[in-house]
Amino acid sequence: MEDRTVAFVFAFVAGIFQVFASILMIISNLLSSFDPARAIAQYYTQTLSLAYGISVQAIGSIGLTFSFFILVGAMVMRRPGKVRLGSGIVIAGTLLSLPFTLGGLVIGLIFGLVGGLFGHISTKPDYSSN
Repeated sequence: MEDRTVAFVFAFVAGIFQVFASILMIISNLLSSFDPARAIAQYYTQTLSLAYGISVQAIGSIGLTFSFFILVGAMVMRRPGKVRLGSGIVIAGTLLSLPFTLGGLVIGLIFGLVGGLFGHISTKPDYSSN
């Protein structure tokens, strides 16, 4: 596999985890009261809600916006000659979404940083655009 393909896969998986975490935050009030994950999600989202002064759904929506930046960055990484631009978008989206989605349940943070950094430090020149 090419370097940019591996970086794309890591970044895309990170975006999926970020979207999942954002949607979980948006619908956290609708989850069953017997779900143990609900207690953790409610504690985290209420803490963020108090810290930022906005509703839980708004926090999840902001996280969802950054998640789409990560997915767009992953798609940009697939274009020849645009790997560094896409990896920059992925790294920025991953770091900016950290306070809103807890880094995509931490797994998304790890995958996003690995994919973004791998795409950015790829030193092999790309001659396919010529």
